[in-house]
Amino acid sequence: MSLTPRMRVDIDPEGDTLLILAINQKIPASTDSSEKVAVKTEKHFLCSKKHLTFASHRAARVFSSNFKESSKQDDGLYHWDFGSAFNLEAFQIVLNVIHGKSRAVPRSLGTDVLAEIASVVDDLECSDAILIFGYMWLMPFGIFYHLPKTMDKTLAQLILISFVFESTNLFCNSTEAAIRHSSNIVPSFDLPIRTDIINRIKDSRARILQDLVHRLDRLQDDLLEGRLGCSQGCRAMLLGALLQAMKASKLYPPPEPPFSSLTLDSVIETLRNVQSPRYFSAFGDCPAGKRSGLWHMQEQPTALPPPPVKSTLFGPSSNQSHPEHNPVPKPASGWSFGASPALQSPPATNTAPGGLFGGRPEPRNGGFTPGGLFGTPAVPQANTATAPRTTSGGLFGGGTTPQTTSTPRPGGLFGNSSLFGSDATATEKASQSQTSEDKDAPQKITRHDCCLKDIIDPLILAVEEKIKGLQLADFPQL
Repeated sequence: MSLTPRMRVDIDPEGDTLLILAINQKIPASTDSSEKVAVKTEKHFLCSKKHLTFASHRAARVFSSNFKESSKQDDGLYHWDFGSAFNLEAFQIVLNVIHGKSRAVPRSLGTDVLAEIASVVDDLECSDAILIFGYMWLMPFGIFYHLPKTMDKTLAQLILISFVFESTNLFCNSTEAAIRHSSNIVPSFDLPIRTDIINRIKDSRARILQDLVHRLDRLQDDLLEGRLGCSQGCRAMLLGALLQAMKASKLYPPPEPPFSSLTLDSVIETLRNVQSPRYFSAFGDCPAGKRSGLWHMQEQPTALPPPPVKSTLFGPSSNQSHPEHNPVPKPASGWSFGASPALQSPPATNTAPGGLFGGRPEPRNGGFTPGGLFGTPAVPQANTATAPRTTSGGLFGGGTTPQTTSTPRPGGLFGNSSLFGSDATATEKASQSQTSEDKDAPQKITRHDCCLKDIIDPLILAVEEKIKGLQLADFPQL
């Protein structure tokens, strides 16, 4: 790195002090080359010692001490070398302000240059001299200015600027934003922010997070011990929803200080957006004043009842139909070769139990007598006042004993009781069992008014009231 000739700026043409600032520049390597090389240059500012010592507390101490800066050099000037500590533009603006050259001072500046100026002012301890310009520069950062939502370099610059230029509101707001958006580490980005300010930001953040964790723990205890919630089921719902919200906000299991990687703003935002599930219960399980809405429950079968099963020699017949779709009465099922459809009797006809291959239809005035293996031809009988009854047959023939009239029932292998067919008694028992189980189902249900959001929101408000920025008066200028 080469050294170029010195450049001098006359802040005060009749000055007696030379302030030296080293800067790094890139200049062309030669006149016919596009390559640039880094060079170290010195910028000299001719200033007035009187103005410097009057405006800067540090300058007053330096020139009144036994340091070499307090003695004139061979050129008859006092020399004060700052090295490369400051930005060139910011340093020159401060010197113009100190020497009263207001026309050379810009009226508006960005945060980057303002932060550089604040660094110079903080080092020279000349805030009184530049304060009036600081108020003008900070006017754009009033109540309508939107602070950063992260702990970035801009927010750190605002903390420094507001402290040096003594802007009470901006300092309070920027430090509050730092408490909300910083994690365990509050970066300074190599800015000369005082250590006590950074430590206070960290301590405030950790203390508020600890208070939030304690409040959530007490809320869990209140639910477990029955101090919140209107019923056992309601408390179970609230406790489960609370634990899920704490898990989403990284507060479950409860973390320990200093709560690394947690930011207050993200934790509070997650808790504020918690979903509150609705809880319904039987009307009698919710006390009056804690419910809203009433619903009457009506049992609705999930499927139609099973159709009657016709039994055959080898079990239920596959040709089953629901009574709704077959209104015409049919004779009772018999054996696998039962009555032919052509011989079906009208509704008043009684059918007697049959033998191996079922019974024959019996007209009211005269009928058929069951025969042998496949029955015998029908023999007309004399009309009587009382209609004869068909008699039950044996294995291959029929008896002559009159039988009483009975309601037809599905037959099985040996008569009325079905060996392979369905038994109506089992179906009735299953229906009775289902009815018994449904007796516990509530006839009326209601919705509980208890809501997790109604419990968490006051807690969040109480915590947010404690998030306050630092007060500028607590950090006096040194």
